[in-house]
Amino acid sequence: MNIRDKRKELSKRLDKWDFDKAIKHSLEETSTRDFLINPFFEEILGYSRMDHFIPEFTADMGNNRRKKVDMAINFGKEHPSILVECKKATKLVLDSMNISNHFSSMITRDDSHERTIQIKKSVEFLSLSPQEIVVIGDRIHDVNSAKQVGCSAILSNKNKLDSFKESPVISELSELKKINFSKL
Repeated sequence: MNIRDKRKELSKRLDKWDFDKAIKHSLEETSTRDFLINPFFEEILGYSRMDHFIPEFTADMGNNRRKKVDMAINFGKEHPSILVECKKATKLVLDSMNISNHFSSMITRDDSHERTIQIKKSVEFLSLSPQEIVVIGDRIHDVNSAKQVGCSAILSNKNKLDSFKESPVISELSELKKINFSKL
């Protein structure tokens, strides 16, 4: 296949791919990777997840040591050819939903890979004490990290409704109105 044929094939794949749908499903880092990054590299560019992808790659560059990126794409060479970080999709998603103006700050894994540090940065940004903040997370790790910082926490995870007892658990955000926040 010559270069012209490759370009035509790539153009056809791009025309068929629903970018809007991929972005709509990219609500946070993991879903951005699952619905936008992985399909783009696999379906559009034809890379194999098993052969080319390295998740949570430590990209030591210059003075930046132990800096992780969400994914590296490697073509069998000593160093990866492409590094992928998913944070910027958060802003893109909020912009596409026309709600980014409701957020004065976004603290993500670009700021720190440690959830407790992300929560501490949020507390500092808001100029509040941890006791004044309720963290709503979809993972038990989010709840535990919030408690380490001194914040109250609510778990939003329908799979843990009956089994998790360390904090209130909701299956939908609409259930927040039923929470007695004064008792957290």
